[in-house]
Amino acid sequence: MLPDFLSVSFDPTRRKVGTVDLNGWYDYDDEGVKARPVAAVENGVLKTFLMSRSPIKGFDHSNGHGRRQPGFEVVSRQSNLIVESKHAVSEAKLRQLLLDEVKRQNKPYGLYFRDITGGFTTTSAPVCRPSR
Repeated sequence: MLPDFLSVSFDPTRRKVGTVDLNGWYDYDDEGVKARPVAAVENGVLKTFLMSRSPIKGFDHSNGHGRRQPGFEVVSRQSNLIVESKHAVSEAKLRQLLLDEVKRQNKPYGLYFRDITGGFTTTSAPVCRPSR
């Protein structure tokens, strides 16, 4: 669960934010399903998953997020990630809140992301093989 002031969605139909072109847009996913926005987390509560045509229990159909990297199988994969907060703060305040939390938890550092690319979201466990 996330704090109730956060919501997370994925929107492959958005091509721009202001004047900035977005990398994660497409009209149809790699399985021919029409792209559509997905509200994954609403007010801190997980509501759904990004789905390809491979069903998982309780989620039997695609929501247009089946994507393929050349040479690999289709997996459910994020599009444009949008995180919204009901309690927005300035970037300077956000950095200070991160530093305060790092100190509170007695951690050696915190991570601050300004940009994200990629976005695999698999629902199966990785295969681990012992080295020889």
